[in-house]
Amino acid sequence: SKQWYQRRVAITAGVRGRLIQVSVSPNDKVWGVNRGHNIYRYLGSNRWQHIPGKLRVVSVGPSGVWGVNRHHQIYYRAGTYGNDNTAGSKWIRVPGSLTWISVGSNIVFGVNRGGNIYYRAGISRRYPQGRKWVHIRGTKLRQIDVYYGSVVGRNSGRSIYAFHLSGVHRVPTYVYKYHGSFGKLFPKSSRHHGKRRSGSHYGHRSGKMRYGMAFRGKRLGGKLTTVSVGPAGIWGVNRHRQIYRRVPGRGWKRVPGSATDISVGGRQIWVVNRRDYIYYRTKSSGWHRVRGRLIQVSVSPNDKVWGVNRGHNIYRYLGSNRWQHIPGKLRVVSVGPSGVWGVNRHHQIYYRAGTYGNDNTAGSKWIRVPGSLTWISVGSNIVFGVNRGGNIYYRAGISRRYPQGRKWVHIRGTKLRQIDVYYGSVVGRNSGRSIYAFHYGASRVPGYSYIGSGFLWNISGNHFHGRKGSFGFRGREMKNP
Repeated sequence: SKQWYQRRVAITAGVRGRLIQVSVSPNDKVWGVNRGHNIYRYLGSNRWQHIPGKLRVVSVGPSGVWGVNRHHQIYYRAGTYGNDNTAGSKWIRVPGSLTWISVGSNIVFGVNRGGNIYYRAGISRRYPQGRKWVHIRGTKLRQIDVYYGSVVGRNSGRSIYAFHLSGVHRVPTYVYKYHGSFGKLFPKSSRHHGKRRSGSHYGHRSGKMRYGMAFRGKRLGGKLTTVSVGPAGIWGVNRHRQIYRRVPGRGWKRVPGSATDISVGGRQIWVVNRRDYIYYRTKSSGWHRVRGRLIQVSVSPNDKVWGVNRGHNIYRYLGSNRWQHIPGKLRVVSVGPSGVWGVNRHHQIYYRAGTYGNDNTAGSKWIRVPGSLTWISVGSNIVFGVNRGGNIYYRAGISRRYPQGRKWVHIRGTKLRQIDVYYGSVVGRNSGRSIYAFHYGASRVPGYSYIGSGFLWNISGNHFHGRKGSFGFRGREMKNP
């Protein structure tokens, strides 16, 4: 994925216009304010759209467009949650007082005049303005920026701090928080810093890498042959080809239809049935038939679709019932933020060159990746897989510079036959069709990658249970570059 940080800069040569503050979303959508506190949205080709209102700081991200004015009042732009490519409809006042704000995924961070850090809890598609502000104790900051689980900021002395918000879960409506600390491998409450302990963190810094993860995810009720997790929630298929989804507070709910494989995307859920027919739907709509036949399908968080048929031929969906044939043979294919990966019938692993960070391309060629897997699932800067023995592995070191990653790391514990990942959330099923789920924290700040082995989650009514309560900000100060 693109590594970006919001910077307070003036627009220079290359883009027409003048601003004193600018914000860029992970999808490269741009908003900014000028010296008169007028608000602008970039349309491309040197064109700006003026947005009514006055703000001193604006921020755009997965949770929409937010801003603060010169009176430190906070505003959310209606209609922008989950869609950074719209101007929205109106500004909605949010209670509170901040001097700086930054938008993440289902979370918004801010600092007030006293340097106190706050985050907005309860943000979701249903409640895009969130429910309440929660104070983060500890270090005081003057400016802050968030990118999914990674947070950076500077204090009044211009010292730079960073920490990792390992407990942000991106399945809609669920945001959990716990102690996060860059450079600290264990939770705040632990007295075993620097030693391995079940229930804690492992981490690495560039040049000194330590990897490790223990999988002890809680077993869920029910039996499924395939399970998938994504922005649309958790869905699965049982051995009778019945389709189920998790409903908050109510467990599994039967969904009309029949399927042998299922994949959850951003807004769409795709399935194939025993006749290899292909269907998709949203959470609120019915099933729609798509031309073609597949035995396995994969949908990215951006609703880009790849699949394989009975001949192990590979296809990419172009929309409007059109499929593009991709050279090669795979038994399982997976598409996500880290590109397109797959395994063939010989359990060999392949990565599709040119697809990292861009799920809307066919890529250029298949590159063999060392190892042997029977199932694979692509996350953000991480790829999970299981081998013939049911052992779970993840690919470490994936980045734009190294899209194939550096090494496979074994995850000790529960064995699985099928696995699926969506950012920090992992679900899978074992040989007895029992379902497991856990949550990991993978930092996306360059040079750091934290894997949480202790915050392993079980699902009860679609709630991911972990360490609750407020967390303390104890980020490591970063020396001048």
